[in-house]
Amino acid sequence: MYNFWAGLRGIGCIILTVLVIIAAAASEERLGTQVTNLVILGVIALTGFQIFAIWKQAERTARDAKTGAEIVFHIGDEGIRARQANGKGEISWDKLVKVKKIAGIYVLYLGRDKAYLMPKRVFRGSEEQIFFSVAYKKSAAGKEKRNSSMMIETNSPEETYAFGKKLGMEAQAGQVYCLNGDLGVGKTVFTQGFAAGLGIQEPVNSPTFTIVQEYDDGRLPLYHFDVYRLGDVDEMDEIGYEDYFYGEGICLIEWSERIREILPEHPIQITIEKDLEKGFDYRKISVNEQ
Repeated sequence: MYNFWAGLRGIGCIILTVLVIIAAAASEERLGTQVTNLVILGVIALTGFQIFAIWKQAERTARDAKTGAEIVFHIGDEGIRARQANGKGEISWDKLVKVKKIAGIYVLYLGRDKAYLMPKRVFRGSEEQIFFSVAYKKSAAGKEKRNSSMMIETNSPEETYAFGKKLGMEAQAGQVYCLNGDLGVGKTVFTQGFAAGLGIQEPVNSPTFTIVQEYDDGRLPLYHFDVYRLGDVDEMDEIGYEDYFYGEGICLIEWSERIREILPEHPIQITIEKDLEKGFDYRKISVNEQ
């Protein structure tokens, strides 16, 4: 664990030493030279010990990271528990501010001056994707993104495409979108705009006969699911759905109600509706994050 206050401890000891030396020198006549020297030596020794202790702790941490000391962690309803040879720690979900991936390390922020570092090497198989998804959604940043909704009305396929493109430009890694609407309502047009917002250049069509279509040429991978013809939810296991749902790409799922039991927590719900009384091309598009 990185702790800002541990660094301040060493700096504080040095500043304290300087102040004590100045004060002792100014009081030399009153205390006497011998007493003054003893005070100065004592403070210097204490400061040296503190700096040595900090240095040894840093050396031990670096050695554990280099040798790959085993880290055992558990993700539960209350938070994350981690245990290593040199100690253990616990992060409760209500204290987790945000989680961020930097190179091969996950940084779990508990505030401005405190964070846990979790290297990728501690994960096996799909554990990494599951961890990132759960940690983000439980964090304060993830909760702030939820519980919001918007509604927009479009009057042409071009407007529907443009709104999809806007959402694609704002999409973030690991998000799962459930795209709801009747046949012929414009889900494919919306998806094409969404893909364009991600910078995807190749043609985008409904993956009805393949369940999932992958697009990798944008700023983030897009996994477009159409589970309308899915015979049984167990068929999702055959394609390894967890790698998609909990990965670092973006999932867009049509007819998601057919696989409701395996969806991640808090997917973003997008619903497209017609209203012929307002025009043949009129669409009401609702976006809900809960």
